[in-house]
Parts: sequence; C-alpha cells; structure tokens
Amino acid sequence: MDKSVLEQRISDLEIELSKLKHIKSAEDFIPQSPIENAKKKDEDFQALSIMANIVERSPNALWISDQHGSLTILNRACRDILRIKEEEVIGKYNILKDNILESQDVMPQVKDVFEKGKTVHFTGRNFDMGELPFGKIAI
Repeated sequence: MDKSVLEQRISDLEIELSKLKHIKSAEDFIPQSPIENAKKKDEDFQALSIMANIVERSPNALWISDQHGSLTILNRACRDILRIKEEEVIGKYNILKDNILESQDVMPQVKDVFEKGKTVHFTGRNFDMGELPFGKIAI
C-alpha cells in the first residue's frame, strides 16, 4: 500500500476517533424521543436567533462570507457604511472574485483568511467606496 494512502487513512481514522471522544456511555447511542428532538431543535433555533440579533445589532460593521467567499450576512452597521441593501449583495458578491481587491494587492491576505484561518487587518488604506463592485457584481 502506498505510504501517502496509508497516512491519509490514519488521518481519517484519527478524525473519526476524535468525534467519538464526547461519548460517555451507551445511552449516547439511544435515539432521542420526538419530544426531545423538538426541544433540541427549539433550543438550537433560539441560540441562532440570539446570535443573529447580536450580529445585526452590533455597532461594528460585520461581513460574513461562506467558505467559498460568497457573502451570506451583512449587519446593519456594515450596510449603513457601504450604503447598500442586503438583497443587492447577499449571495451575489464573492470577495474571492473581487477585481478591486486584486488590483489593490490585498487578495493574498483575504485568501489567507479562507485558506489558513488567519486574522488580517487592513490599516492605513484608503479604500474608495465608489469603486466597490456592488451593482457590478463579479460572479
């Protein structure tokens, strides 16, 4: 067997094993009742609602993209700064396909966020808001 294939299998097994570490007893395998499932879904929904409220009401401009760079959430502060509406950009704008960011040589840092999970800061830059591609969205 090829060494790289074996290493990949070992890595896959380690990942699966790490998922099982939270199991404390055989009861963890017993399916929950429909009522318990409904309670859990309601708790999850409430938690998501609280998080969505926190994001939306934050005074800080927040912009959230999916793992492929497509914009999924834009809070009120960010919409106000950019003077745009959600429906103009949600699911239409992709930060990884933005020619302006590419031309300003910041795309490598943006890609580091997605590929390496790095935090980046763009300080001392004067971005021309009139150049933003909203309305001329690159898809």
